Amino acid sequence: MLRLGNIDYSNCYPIHGPVLEGDRLAWLQVVDGTPSDLNRRLANGELDLAPGSSIELARHSREYGALRGLCIGSRGPVESIVLVTRKPLEALDGRTVALPTASATSRCLLRILLETRLQVSPRWVDFDQADRDPLDGERSDPEAALYIGDVALRRRVREGETVLDLGA
Repeated sequence: MLRLGNIDYSNCYPIHGPVLEGDRLAWLQVVDGTPSDLNRRLANGELDLAPGSSIELARHSREYGALRGLCIGSRGPVESIVLVTRKPLEALDGRTVALPTASATSRCLLRILLETRLQVSPRWVDFDQADRDPLDGERSDPEAALYIGDVALRRRVREGETVLDLGA
């Protein structure tokens, strides 16, 4: 039995769509999960093959192999990896920024952009995109949140919020 990890995001459909839509092969088990969940399962030996985060591939470069020419990447805006903030980026120093537990690479990329490039050190907190929107409501904590996948694509920007596309 081949255990194949699947991320149920629109941008993954071109890769797994034919497998998901067709007759399921008896020797194939499809396991749905978020990017971070599939990373964990792959590392624990619970999956044989999965779309992996680039940061996970870097962390396990001696154990994992990658298919050349097959990736979900960008050289510009993607709209599916966005930081929504109520303050200018420089003003996030010491402020709370929420990171989705579903992500691995995007979390790392945002930390590099803020901490290394801008010398801004926020207080990081985790949130589950499936449960709630950390910027929903009037309270001032957190000041910004990172959204990925279909949640990022569907989220409507509210008054006073600015969106930074991490692909850009």
